[in-house]
Amino acid sequence: FLASLGVGSLAVALALQDTLKNFFSGLYMMADRPLRIGDYIRMDANGTEGIVQRIGWRSTELQTSSGNTFLIPNSNLASSQVLNYDYPSSETAFSVNCLIAYNTNLEEIEKIASEVAREVTKRVPGAVELSGSLVTFLSFEDSGIRIGVSLKAKRIQDLSTLKSEFIKALHIRFTKEGIVIPAPQRVVRQISE
Repeated sequence: FLASLGVGSLAVALALQDTLKNFFSGLYMMADRPLRIGDYIRMDANGTEGIVQRIGWRSTELQTSSGNTFLIPNSNLASSQVLNYDYPSSETAFSVNCLIAYNTNLEEIEKIASEVAREVTKRVPGAVELSGSLVTFLSFEDSGIRIGVSLKAKRIQDLSTLKSEFIKALHIRFTKEGIVIPAPQRVVRQISE
């Protein structure tokens, strides 16, 4: 009788292994609080990202930007690396890079790009106004000088709109000022003998 109870307990424990793993991972999630409802996260294991909608005992619910819902077992969430865009702060800094022609006045570029960045951050919802130098000269490239313009969004969800509006405004201003964004070029010289 005792042997059959032991075998039966072992069979039940093996059958409930995944459920128990998810349950104890859920307890860890509730106690440690690495995530909160409303946080925007990305799992490193499979690249799944979205807003945390619910944290349960067995699974966590994520809503993607396309409106789909992912149910992630808590054991998977607890064992993978998770990037939380809202912890400790939801503000996200990023840089927009572009090339400018070598014969361009760099002080003028710095002034124009900073003006455009400040104008865009004032009018686009979800942008954070920055102070100080926003333009960095990054490198000499084959076709021109690469610059980076620093911007900051209130949340990761605001990043794509802010980036898009900045690129449009910078392109309009560069065109108006006659500043060339160079296309890659190759010069081929043929030597005849």
